[in-house]
Amino acid sequence: MSRRGFTLIEMLVAIAILAVISLLSWRAIDAVVRARTQLTEELAQQRGLEAVFSQFETDLRLAARDSGAITSVGTASALPGILFGRGEIRVLRQAPAPGGGALRWQFVRYRLADDALWRETRAVATPDEARQLASVADWPDAQRQRLLAPVNFLGFQVWNTSLWVTPDGDLLRRLQLAQSLAMQLPAEMSQQGSAVRLSIELGNGERFERAAMVRE
Repeated sequence: MSRRGFTLIEMLVAIAILAVISLLSWRAIDAVVRARTQLTEELAQQRGLEAVFSQFETDLRLAARDSGAITSVGTASALPGILFGRGEIRVLRQAPAPGGGALRWQFVRYRLADDALWRETRAVATPDEARQLASVADWPDAQRQRLLAPVNFLGFQVWNTSLWVTPDGDLLRRLQLAQSLAMQLPAEMSQQGSAVRLSIELGNGERFERAAMVRE
């Protein structure tokens, strides 16, 4: 009895079917891997955003009180509590004291550089040093922390009695001064319900905002 094997055409058809099945399987696996990678990146991005907003709220909660008036040298109200300008914000806040020691102060700055959001901190020893750090453009000895990347836009708005306003110009302005100048209101009226809104636009074009109250 003769034994019949596969013909060349049958072999080619089988190989073609296996190739199609392999291609479909590869596409399915690739789609699953891509979806998993995208989900992981989005989750990491969300965690990063929550960490930034949480830290920002903490910095504002611990900020020095800002009366908006520059008084005599050496008084507490002469210290800049919160400053806006040049696309950044600077906050003079209470610093955690190691071992429960005496209260300390530090300056914190949020700014955009190299397509990334940075948080910089600088210890403050005296009121004179605080005033100096408030005005200089660079802090060469500051501790820098890269918070998010890539970031296209970083913006800050302040609450002025009934609406959000953006401090304009390249000069650094105190919180209350920025509020009163924006609407031409007396300083005592601009101090009601102080708040700051942080806006972040990521590299993919998504924009997120969070408002935080400022103690009076």
